[in-house]
Amino acid sequence: MGGCTKPTAWFADNGEHLGTYRSHNGAFRCYDVSRDSSHLITGSADQTAKLWDVQTSL
Repeated sequence: MGGCTKPTAWFADNGEHLGTYRSHNGAFRCYDVSRDSSHLITGSADQTAKLWDVQTSL
């Protein structure tokens, strides 16, 4: 994580790139993935949280 402002998701089973999520102005600090792997939530040093659709990167 570190100073990264663009979290990237990869499918662990085969290494498929699922998406790069651009929106935070500060470094992202934490993340979690839904049980069905359809959504990702990220928290940032800019004091925002974003909920993402893994397939559309929105």
